[in-house]
Amino acid sequence: MKVIAAALAASTTAVPLTWKDCGDASTHGRITDIAPLEIPIGATTNLVGKGTIDEDINSATFKFVAKVGPLPILKGSGNVCEDNTIKLPLGAGSILVHAVDCPKAAGDVELHLDIKALAATEQINGLVNIQLDVAADNGDKLLCAALTTTQKDAQLR
Repeated sequence: MKVIAAALAASTTAVPLTWKDCGDASTHGRITDIAPLEIPIGATTNLVGKGTIDEDINSATFKFVAKVGPLPILKGSGNVCEDNTIKLPLGAGSILVHAVDCPKAAGDVELHLDIKALAATEQINGLVNIQLDVAADNGDKLLCAALTTTQKDAQLR
């Protein structure tokens, strides 16, 4: 979710984030909440995405891409039913995507990510946009979340 948001460090000590559900009419779930809305720098933060799905699933996969403007800076994918660790570029930290118990019945669902944001040295201005898509093993779209970090004059420390 906020995947690369963790790579951005500001002169303050946290990177703010906004989100929206980006599912379409054929998506079998909705994101209802993502928290917290800031990623502290130099700490590990548990990001929780909450939502609902309207079908039972045996297994599911996720894909995400983080972009600065039109340029992808990080891509990742994995099985939602297993823990997955993703390293951020340039040693900026890591993301642990915690496993969801599978099979999963229709209803409420939570996705947990531990985001460890470290420090570096370089200027970054503008937005980082992240999209996370979750699909069932039968190919159905389950969830879609779009996250945006906004840190003008952010500085990687």
